[in-house]
Amino acid sequence: MSISDPRYVKTDAENFIRDRKTAAVLNTDRDSLLVYKKERERILRADSIVEDVNSLKKEFSEIKDLLIQLVNKQ
Repeated sequence: MSISDPRYVKTDAENFIRDRKTAAVLNTDRDSLLVYKKERERILRADSIVEDVNSLKKEFSEIKDLLIQLVNKQ
């Protein structure tokens, strides 16, 4: 996708072109796209880590409750 391609026309905004057929506005700044994808992946990994930590907290709580029950029975 380049500005020299007859399917696209340059817009007034930097790093944007318009598709002549669909009138869609397309961003041509690949560096921004890569930054966005890396940030999105970082957020998804962080969310996954939070889920893992919460799961571990729940499991430790269950183990603690079982240990308390065992100690109280003796």
